[in-house]
Amino acid sequence: MKAIVLFTAIAVPLAIAPGLFFFHDVIPKAVIILIAAAAAAFSLGRRPAAVASSQGARWFTSLICTLAASTLISTAFSANAELAWAGSDWRRLGAIELVAIMLIALAIAAGTGVRNGFLRAVCVSGVAAALYGIAQYFGWDPFLPGDAYRAGEGAFRIVRPPATLGHSDYFGAFLVWPVFAGIGVAHADPTRRWRYFGAIASGMALFAIALTGSRAAVAGALCGFCCLALLFRRAARIGVGAVIAAMILCAAVYLSPAGQALRARLHWIGEERTGGARLLLWRDSLSMAAARPALGYGPENFIAAFPPFQSVALSRAYPDFYHESPHNFILDALIAQGIPGAVLLLAVLVLGVAAGIRRRDLALLPALAAAIVAHQFSVLTAPTAFYLFAALALLTAEGGGTRPLPSSPSSLRLASMLAASAVAVLFCWTAWRLGQADRQLASIQRALDAGDYRAAADQYRQFLERRPPSTADLYISRRWASAATHSTNIASKLLFSELANTAANRATQSPEVRANAWYNLAAISAAGNRPQAAEAALRCAVQSAPNWFKPHWALARLLRLSGRPDEAVREAQRAFELNGGKNAEVAATFERLASR
Repeated sequence: MKAIVLFTAIAVPLAIAPGLFFFHDVIPKAVIILIAAAAAAFSLGRRPAAVASSQGARWFTSLICTLAASTLISTAFSANAELAWAGSDWRRLGAIELVAIMLIALAIAAGTGVRNGFLRAVCVSGVAAALYGIAQYFGWDPFLPGDAYRAGEGAFRIVRPPATLGHSDYFGAFLVWPVFAGIGVAHADPTRRWRYFGAIASGMALFAIALTGSRAAVAGALCGFCCLALLFRRAARIGVGAVIAAMILCAAVYLSPAGQALRARLHWIGEERTGGARLLLWRDSLSMAAARPALGYGPENFIAAFPPFQSVALSRAYPDFYHESPHNFILDALIAQGIPGAVLLLAVLVLGVAAGIRRRDLALLPALAAAIVAHQFSVLTAPTAFYLFAALALLTAEGGGTRPLPSSPSSLRLASMLAASAVAVLFCWTAWRLGQADRQLASIQRALDAGDYRAAADQYRQFLERRPPSTADLYISRRWASAATHSTNIASKLLFSELANTAANRATQSPEVRANAWYNLAAISAAGNRPQAAEAALRCAVQSAPNWFKPHWALARLLRLSGRPDEAVREAQRAFELNGGKNAEVAATFERLASR
């Protein structure tokens, strides 16, 4: 099991497969975690009593099992149980992935001698990810298109490298782990080469954090260093050295021509001193949580359930922003699992911090503190969730005195192995199903990119027969609509239009993108000269996301063309109010309609 844990610690943050998978930075990570969980199930099945080997392990096991039960209960009562179980396409941190991570953590708690190897693995993963992120910042990326993580124009154009983590904020939150794992390795590893490597890993991770422009990661790192300075003054010297080295590199880059993007990012931060949408988002999220305080909405259901709770103030401030999570992992747990889930998560965190202080763990305790702070402002993803629970297991399982393991009766060992086999089969089957479905989507995408529309159509029909609706249908519908627009062959145009309409209708069944999908269906219906269908789709989009300005704006223009000026003015006024003056075209539409 030790080898599985170390491989997972290295592979999960780095797993990325553009071309092979459609959701290339999400599905590989989920597959690795699920397979590792299958191995963890067998490990625990062979030695079920190992989770009670110490007082800390017993406390940890009790809390984790209760948290897992809370996760499953909230999933069972979720309005979108399938989404809660399998997770969203953008994150894949549903009930089965969460339970898988908790199971791996239990296997870590039941094992011995994993800590040093885990810290080394975090350093290896951190160096590899940091190198890739640094290369992305300086314009070299062999895997991903650079425009995907660039924004702005001219002197204010920024670069926010995501490395293999999907987004720069996720990357920054991950990097706090190698910062402090590196300090721990540099201070206490028995091998000199690893001590040097740990120092390098810490410095590189700090430098990469600066390049991501993630305020959450910077706040987390500062908290971790404060923890290090208060409790481990001697070891803090290594941290000071890493900070100085990173600051020198950052200053050199900032003052050089290559620092233009970094200077632009600081300008952007100066314009959003309150953290962007977060304060309003947290307020609306609390209102959402108050509606279901006992069981929550189920894991990963925020993206589907939040739009009706989104306030006018948030919509006006950020009119075309897609809120996929509350950007606070405690609040995320509260919304997903209600008050019981949030309390249980806090209890596990308190247990881990207390064990770290008691053990004076100079690597895992600062890393845990940094991660907790960073995730008050950032999303918890599969890699950071795995690191979080693994660190909690390592801190708590060895935090108390051990006792001899009782010998288990043969009947109990047989029952535990049968249960472990069933759980392992479930995890492996889920991993295979996720991987196969995503590879099918990637195959369709490759065919579309190559202009082989006949092959893409055949493959998509096969996908329709075997797979439920997903957010990929929204993407595919737009690709088919574009192909229909540019096709000169009448038969092909009709075929592509039919497939675009089919995919667009399927996308409306995916709770993750329901409002966007209805808006997209309206656009496709309007392009096909079906005004009644377009109006119906726009009204469904308004119902799904009442305070999103775009459906109101499109509906106003459609109603004007349909000869219903009074209704058009009302919708245009609503769009103008929700847009908050961010788009001149919306204001122009309202003024033009209101003046008639």
